[in-house]
Amino acid sequence: MKPKFFVIIAFLVLALGWFSYWMNFGFIHKLEISSSQEHWALFGDFLGGVVNPILTFLTILILVRSLSLHKEEVGKVNKHEKVRSFETHFFNMIASQKTLYDNFVLEVGFDVKEEYNSANAVIALEDIILEIKSNGGSKEDIAHALNEYDSEDRIYSVVRTFSVIVKLVEKKLSDSCGFDKDERSEYYEVLINYTDFSLVRLILISIKYTEYAQTNCLRNNKEFMGVFETLGISDYLKNI
Repeated sequence: MKPKFFVIIAFLVLALGWFSYWMNFGFIHKLEISSSQEHWALFGDFLGGVVNPILTFLTILILVRSLSLHKEEVGKVNKHEKVRSFETHFFNMIASQKTLYDNFVLEVGFDVKEEYNSANAVIALEDIILEIKSNGGSKEDIAHALNEYDSEDRIYSVVRTFSVIVKLVEKKLSDSCGFDKDERSEYYEVLINYTDFSLVRLILISIKYTEYAQTNCLRNNKEFMGVFETLGISDYLKNI
């Protein structure tokens, strides 16, 4: 309630006290206005007895409301500080991820392996996967090929970094910290949009074909996977 509302209530209470006194003695009993100080003293006692408890109650309500508003403001400030601290860490990690992926190199090929970097490496992996599938290869065959190409854990490293950022969102923006699903999903979407699309495709390939602890966490994070659905990227996961 706004302070103006309480002022109006207080005014009405005072008016009610005067009106009830007049109604009883002036209207019903038809008494004239007294010139006796004793009578006016009694009137003051009556008015104070009626009005003071009500005004005291209103004062308590105003105090409770003020404390509630103060608590809400403190909560907003605390949440803002949490978001500010989180975003600093969040965007720094995205920048670190980009640096790591810019240096990402992978040797891919069947008979003769060739070295590819970043986006070209992902394209080469996609070609390998499609070729294995076209030759009737199974999911296990693709997983085996990925493990062979990732003998130096380079795919694992970029997947792990991405997973750590997702975990950061999940932990720092949890329900217990005062955040909700929509707020987490918003940052998952930011993460995906700020990540090179070829790296996003590599993450999806890893989610589908590898059994790293990190990819299992991503796979089991329904909120995160739901963002892929929202962005229309989940079709890639089904088709690759």
